[in-house]
Amino acid sequence: GGHRHFAVCGARFPNEISAIRSRGGQVWWIDRPGLRLPAAHQSERMVSPEDCDQVVINDGSIDLLRASVMAVWRDSVGVE
Repeated sequence: GGHRHFAVCGARFPNEISAIRSRGGQVWWIDRPGLRLPAAHQSERMVSPEDCDQVVINDGSIDLLRASVMAVWRDSVGVE
Protein backbone atom coordinates (compact mmCIF):
# COMPACT_ATOMS: atom_id res chain seq x y z
CA GLY A 1 0.00 0.00 0.00
CA GLY A 2 0.92 3.64 0.14
CA HIS A 3 1.78 6.17 -2.48
CA ARG A 4 4.91 5.97 -4.60
CA HIS A 5 4.83 9.50 -5.98
CA PHE A 6 3.91 12.74 -4.30
CA ALA A 7 4.95 16.37 -4.26
CA VAL A 8 6.05 18.56 -1.38
CA CYS A 9 5.77 22.25 -2.21
CA GLY A 10 7.77 24.99 -0.59
CA ALA A 11 10.90 23.29 0.74
CA ARG A 12 12.98 26.29 1.81
CA PHE A 13 15.62 24.95 4.17
CA PRO A 14 18.62 22.67 3.59
CA ASN A 15 17.35 20.22 6.23
CA GLU A 16 14.05 19.89 4.33
CA ILE A 17 16.00 19.11 1.15
CA SER A 18 17.99 16.49 3.06
CA ALA A 19 14.82 14.94 4.47
CA ILE A 20 13.28 14.60 1.01
CA ARG A 21 16.43 13.03 -0.41
CA SER A 22 16.88 10.69 2.56
CA ARG A 23 13.51 9.19 1.65
CA GLY A 24 14.55 8.66 -1.97
CA GLY A 25 12.99 11.85 -3.25
CA GLN A 26 14.15 14.47 -5.69
CA VAL A 27 14.07 18.22 -5.29
CA TRP A 28 12.91 20.27 -8.26
CA TRP A 29 13.10 24.00 -8.79
CA ILE A 30 10.37 25.67 -10.88
CA ASP A 31 11.85 28.81 -12.44
CA ARG A 32 9.77 31.59 -13.96
CA PRO A 33 12.23 33.75 -15.95
CA GLY A 34 11.64 37.47 -15.60
CA LEU A 35 9.45 37.16 -12.51
CA ARG A 36 10.58 39.74 -10.01
CA LEU A 37 9.45 39.14 -6.48
CA PRO A 38 9.63 41.66 -3.66
CA ALA A 39 12.48 41.30 -1.19
CA ALA A 40 11.86 38.02 0.56
CA HIS A 41 12.55 36.72 4.03
CA GLN A 42 15.95 35.05 4.49
CA SER A 43 14.25 31.62 4.46
CA GLU A 44 13.28 32.27 0.83
CA ARG A 45 16.97 32.48 -0.14
CA MET A 46 18.42 29.44 1.64
CA VAL A 47 17.87 27.04 -1.27
CA SER A 48 18.80 27.80 -4.88
CA PRO A 49 18.41 26.00 -8.21
CA GLU A 50 21.94 24.65 -7.79
CA ASP A 51 20.76 22.74 -4.69
CA CYS A 52 18.07 20.94 -6.67
CA ASP A 53 18.05 17.77 -8.74
CA GLN A 54 16.01 19.20 -11.59
CA VAL A 55 15.14 22.67 -12.84
CA VAL A 56 11.92 23.16 -14.79
CA ILE A 57 11.50 26.39 -16.73
CA ASN A 58 8.02 27.89 -16.47
CA ASP A 59 7.97 30.41 -19.31
CA GLY A 60 4.62 29.72 -20.92
CA SER A 61 1.10 28.58 -20.24
CA ILE A 62 -0.04 26.24 -17.48
CA ASP A 63 -0.38 23.54 -20.14
CA LEU A 64 3.24 24.06 -21.20
CA LEU A 65 4.34 23.90 -17.55
CA ARG A 66 2.41 20.66 -17.08
CA ALA A 67 4.04 19.18 -20.20
CA SER A 68 7.51 20.30 -19.04
CA VAL A 69 7.03 18.78 -15.59
CA MET A 70 5.82 15.50 -17.07
CA ALA A 71 8.76 15.38 -19.51
CA VAL A 72 11.29 15.93 -16.71
CA TRP A 73 9.50 13.38 -14.52
CA ARG A 74 9.51 10.76 -17.29
CA ASP A 75 13.24 11.37 -17.86
CA SER A 76 14.04 11.23 -14.14
CA VAL A 77 12.26 7.92 -13.52
CA GLY A 78 13.03 6.37 -16.88
CA VAL A 79 9.46 6.20 -18.19
CA GLU A 80 9.11 6.05 -21.99
